[in-house]
Amino acid sequence: ARTYGWGNRAAVWRDDGSLIYVGGDGRTYLLDLGTGDRRPLTTEARDELGWLLDPTLSWATHAAPSFSPYDRQAGAVAERRIFGGCEPYFSSDGRWGYWIAGAGGPLDRIDLATRRVSTILRKNDPRLGTDKGYMYYPMLSRDRTLLAFGASGGEHDHFRADYDIFSVPVDPDSLEVLGPAVRLTDHPATDRYPDLYRPALALGRHLGEAPLTVRFPVPPGGGSWEWSYGAAQGTGRGGRHTYRRPGAYLVEARRGDRVFEGQVTVRPARPPRVAGVDLRGREIVVHFDEPVAVDGARASLASGGTTESLGPGEDGRSLVLRLPAPLEAPDTLALSGVADRAQEPNSMEPQELALNPSGWPADREALVYLWRTSEDPNLAPDPGGGKERTYPLKAYGEARFDRRGAMVLTRGAFVAEGAGTAILDPVKSINELSVLATVTPAAVSEGFRPIVTFSRGSRQRNVTLAQQGKDLVLRLRTGETGDNGDRPQVSLFEVVPGEAVQVAVTYAPGRLSIYRNGELVRTSDQIQGDFFRWKPMFLVFGEEAGGGDDWAGTLEGVAIFARALDAAEVAESTRRERRRRDAAGEVPQLVVRARLGAASQAPSLDQISPYRQALTVLEWQVQEVLEGRGTDTGARLRVAHWAIRDGETLPAARWRPGEERRLVLEPFDANPQLEPYFLSDTLPPPAPGPFFFAVAP
Repeated sequence: ARTYGWGNRAAVWRDDGSLIYVGGDGRTYLLDLGTGDRRPLTTEARDELGWLLDPTLSWATHAAPSFSPYDRQAGAVAERRIFGGCEPYFSSDGRWGYWIAGAGGPLDRIDLATRRVSTILRKNDPRLGTDKGYMYYPMLSRDRTLLAFGASGGEHDHFRADYDIFSVPVDPDSLEVLGPAVRLTDHPATDRYPDLYRPALALGRHLGEAPLTVRFPVPPGGGSWEWSYGAAQGTGRGGRHTYRRPGAYLVEARRGDRVFEGQVTVRPARPPRVAGVDLRGREIVVHFDEPVAVDGARASLASGGTTESLGPGEDGRSLVLRLPAPLEAPDTLALSGVADRAQEPNSMEPQELALNPSGWPADREALVYLWRTSEDPNLAPDPGGGKERTYPLKAYGEARFDRRGAMVLTRGAFVAEGAGTAILDPVKSINELSVLATVTPAAVSEGFRPIVTFSRGSRQRNVTLAQQGKDLVLRLRTGETGDNGDRPQVSLFEVVPGEAVQVAVTYAPGRLSIYRNGELVRTSDQIQGDFFRWKPMFLVFGEEAGGGDDWAGTLEGVAIFARALDAAEVAESTRRERRRRDAAGEVPQLVVRARLGAASQAPSLDQISPYRQALTVLEWQVQEVLEGRGTDTGARLRVAHWAIRDGETLPAARWRPGEERRLVLEPFDANPQLEPYFLSDTLPPPAPGPFFFAVAP
């Protein structure tokens, strides 16, 4: 067996007699401990990150948290978006995934059915009641009532830091924390990977909302028993009590020296809450945070549109409305008559829910690749099965994501792992192609700089969108252009450094259409022929496949189709993408010339293991404010800089006091993409004031 990633986790218990593990060949297996037999669960081997499956054989993850659907029949995983952080695992019932979402926290959970993400414990959460709040190694007990984890006082090293094991009681349904943390170890060694076993109680563990009536089983041996319900006393063969106040109660049945125990946790009474709304074609799915009764539910659309049906979702925590046709414009759903399933049901107040059909692209027919931002699901049909999947991006060099989730490609590139086959076969068979992308160049380029390329290098390209000087250009291999696909090169239009432009190119044999910001620029017959010369290649963003000629700028909203979109489809997809970017808003930037006053101890790759990215905090004295507001000459600013990217130490980690730099800064809190990364801050405690992130250099 081998681990599923960079730590020491290697298995998932399925039941008392079998477990799931990653074999030495990179495939996933189910092992029967009684017979020693094993059977493969996945058909394809993985070189580095192996798939662990949840006990219900419905979901899969590796050490880079993805929580992807598993297809038993095909023995395949339809990979989903990778979240930041590490050490993911599953609840025993297959409802939840959970993981450490950043360096030392937070500890997050994902509802696997709805993909809703929320936080269980924050980094340095005050509920821990300890100075040790830097968390790793989370693990739920099998009955889902205890959550254990390791925590240090801020040290990261996974092999030498002083981690101790803690546990908190949690609601087995919601994983909400129900009580204080208990420290289980106290030793300077590195205590890691807890797995708590909690034996069953003879009188059971019971959970519900107040008022909650519980009937307890008759203890072994029969006869009459003295009962203590934690809030009252009683006598009888069996026990029964109604709890009207929230709290945790210990229950005992006693006769002589024989004692049997149980536990009751009573939650405050409250109505269900809307956890989110999904638009799925002709369906509106309203998710709730607990099981609901929808027999009396009533729903209507502000637009006057009709619904064909209304009923409960399969998970018991959702309401599904079916429409005659998908929504084409924003609308409002009025919803009432929903209650929870408590013993005394609590009804939800009438709600008005905004509906925004912002799915992108507007039409997904023949979509073969999609990447909008790092925060989007980015799902496209899996050519190997009926499910949708994403193709995770692997960063090289200094490639990273900005606060909106766009690719920042200066001195680096991203490779879409596994996307080659998904693109090649459909496009080659239909001989049509469309490529959409939102491009923001950082400068006028020197030479030919690939932005989106499906290639094997500078002499083997199927298709490449690039910048050359001030121009966006396209190279497309066809049967008429030769094996290399280098010529002809079609100039699309000029771009302006710092200005985003939405480009779309569509091709059917002999007809190339070029769009800028949703409007047709021109059509061209400069390229002729079909795609029979296309070969298996790699989808790369920001440089040539294999490295070199890197492009400087940001990229988002990439979609590739195995058909030529029409003008109306391009225009609608452009409108929807523009609305998303406008909604993200802008963050004011501060540009200063500053002198370095003090530097944190630069992190080493060994220190941040198993991570390969890290930030460091530097303190600067402002010499001159060049642009923006928020500081004055002479002020001291604390700034987070990238210190390590892709395992390589960057210049900021080597700067020394006295150096002067031009800095482009944004508020650190406005850059949530930084949360998963290790941050080295060894400077003395700062005075109150803003904390910045260096967007550049």
